[in-house]
Formats: sequence, structure tokens, C-alpha cells
Amino acid sequence: MDKAEIELKVKNILANKFDIAIDKIKASSSLKDDLGIDSFGAIELIFEVEEKFGINISEEDMKEVKIVQDIIEYLRNRLENHNL
Repeated sequence: MDKAEIELKVKNILANKFDIAIDKIKASSSLKDDLGIDSFGAIELIFEVEEKFGINISEEDMKEVKIVQDIIEYLRNRLENHNL
């Protein structure tokens, strides 16, 4: 799965889960400030991403996620390493 596919999948998750117009979601969007996702929403997001991508994400790893791009890069790295 390439970066563009991951980005689209992440944006679709955010749009569907949090009722945000997909064209409003940018890679540079802050989860909290731009998209209004609070800490409870972030936990829901983790579960959704884990389910859609078939991976487990530690709470420690998610503490580093601030913007949409952080999620995309994290998934890209995890999926690349997973395929080794």
C-alpha cells in the first residue's frame, strides 16, 4: 500500500468517524485544533485505524500523533516493516 492509498484511507476514516467533510481534511490538519478531535475521539480513532489496517498501535506511539500526516507516516512505516 503506497502513501497515497494510506492517506486516502486515513482521511476516509476521519471523515466517516467524526462527520468531517473529506475536502476539509489535509495532511497538515491538527487532529485537535483543526478537526476538533479530543482525547476520547483519539482513542476511537486508534481503534478504527487498527481495525482498518490490521495492526495494533500502542498508546505510547499515539502520544506522538498531532496532525494527520503523523498518522500517515506512522502507518507507512509500520506497514513497510510489517511486510519485511
